[in-house]
Amino acid sequence: MGCSSSTPSARLLVILTCAARTAATTVSVTQDVWRESAASAQAAAKPDWAAADRQCIATIASAKPPYLSYDGRDTTEPKLCRVDHGGPVDADKTTVLMFVNAPQYLEQRGNWEAFLNKASYCRRTRRRFYIWIGVPPSNVLNARVDAPWARCRDKTRGLENTLNGVKNLAFLALFDDPSIDKVMYMDTDMWVSSEEIEPEAYFALTDADLLGNQNRVGGPKIPMNGGLVFARKSEFTQQFFALWWRGRCGAHDQLPLWATLFAAWSAATDGAYSFNDEHFKKYSHAHLEAVSLLQRDAMYIRQKANMEGPYDGGNFSATGLLDVPLALPHVLLLPSAPVGSLPAVRSDPVRSRPTFVCHTRIDKDEYGQCVGADVCAAGRCAPFLALTSKSSFAMGRFVLLGFFVALNAAVLSRRPALRRRLAERVLALFSGGR
Repeated sequence: MGCSSSTPSARLLVILTCAARTAATTVSVTQDVWRESAASAQAAAKPDWAAADRQCIATIASAKPPYLSYDGRDTTEPKLCRVDHGGPVDADKTTVLMFVNAPQYLEQRGNWEAFLNKASYCRRTRRRFYIWIGVPPSNVLNARVDAPWARCRDKTRGLENTLNGVKNLAFLALFDDPSIDKVMYMDTDMWVSSEEIEPEAYFALTDADLLGNQNRVGGPKIPMNGGLVFARKSEFTQQFFALWWRGRCGAHDQLPLWATLFAAWSAATDGAYSFNDEHFKKYSHAHLEAVSLLQRDAMYIRQKANMEGPYDGGNFSATGLLDVPLALPHVLLLPSAPVGSLPAVRSDPVRSRPTFVCHTRIDKDEYGQCVGADVCAAGRCAPFLALTSKSSFAMGRFVLLGFFVALNAAVLSRRPALRRRLAERVLALFSGGR
């Protein structure tokens, strides 16, 4: 039905109907609405994160074959495990966090190497490393609750929700620990490329509560990727992660991420900034429209929130790609470019420049900038893979073979066929045979 009619009375009815329809989809989030919604979301989320075993300690029992050892591995109870990487830790340093639904997924090729890379990085930089393992029951995971600023209508997986949103429970559980005040979350298949860089350097750029980045250069343009999240513990981040979790909707956790970001920016202006909630009903809409909405409105949000400073996104309003950080209320969006002496956090259009992390599967190559096969190159997974390389296996077997030959020299002197088989085995060891 269009907004036109032939009679005055009918036209008045249509105008009122269309005005009501517009008012129903234009969202202004006041600070009171944000606080009330956050309090409700935090209360609802607490049983979900508190149900996890938070006394869990995980150890890398075997690098090859992959095996992560921890009590209760054979149960489905969610766990927040501290990974014992074998080194000392500095409690003041940023904690690294990751999430998997099950140990078997972690131990798959590519995921396992990225895990060892993280453990090695945390060991060398003396920081704590946690992994959340498991998901809540399906009735919890697949629950859908409309927020005042977003009505979930995504049915790409029927009424199922992605398990990726469980990372929010891990954040909330970690922030319940008084000793943890900064966390860097990394997706399972993400790994550290520039090992001399530390997350504290990115935190030092800003006093924002939340730092994130866009997609890789060349990928779809989005406001923020949920695979890499820097967070300071604050009232805001604890509200934010509870609201992000409550907003779970469909096959992608980035739909409620973006909706919650725009709601937070509206609340920071006490409702002076408003947006249309149609953008965030379905991922297919948000994936195409959210970055355009931010391109159009970022400067208005900054103005209404009385924000100044150099982090204005550079040419973002024209290109949709950040070349300078963009500071918005509570949030700093990092660019696909170096920031001062720091490398681009995830992706750089200048392919010869390295990035801090790579989100590149083990069999992929992103134009030479991030090569998945390099995840454990140059000692990036040491010491966990140091004793299980092919050459180490071969040397160990050769030593054992030497003992065998010395102890059985008399027998071998009378058994030419056995001598020949042993010689073939030695050649196989040094030619890469297993």
